[in-house]
Amino acid sequence: MHKIAAAQNSEIVIMPVPLQDVYVQINGVNSPYAYNNDDREMYIAAKVNALLYYYDVNDQVIHTVRSGFNQTDDSLTMPTHKAVWNKVMTVLLDKLPYKRIPTDRDRYQAPGINSESPVVLDFQVEQPKNTAYSLKGVSVL
Repeated sequence: MHKIAAAQNSEIVIMPVPLQDVYVQINGVNSPYAYNNDDREMYIAAKVNALLYYYDVNDQVIHTVRSGFNQTDDSLTMPTHKAVWNKVMTVLLDKLPYKRIPTDRDRYQAPGINSESPVVLDFQVEQPKNTAYSLKGVSVL
């Protein structure tokens, strides 16, 4: 991670690692969560665990943060697979102690471009012949 930080001229390097990703549907008849044998409800079991490595150039130490989600619930109340991962990643990022927002670099700048010498984009947009919108300032090709 030290080499990545040096190559990118970064103050911190973050690397998320998924450890476990289980999101399965369980039939209510075979589920240990069913209260009786006539239960036909579908359950979803989710076990999602992730680890976040981060390397701070100032400390020169690799730190780890871990988060997980382990729940079995009926299919109507269980969050989606994407929502489960969003929860896990939100917790990981909240545990990350590094909260600096870099204001010295352009957010939309391509990697490797020096921020002291801005790149002037020279392009033209073709104006449609029939439009209901005002296109003042748009050049006509």
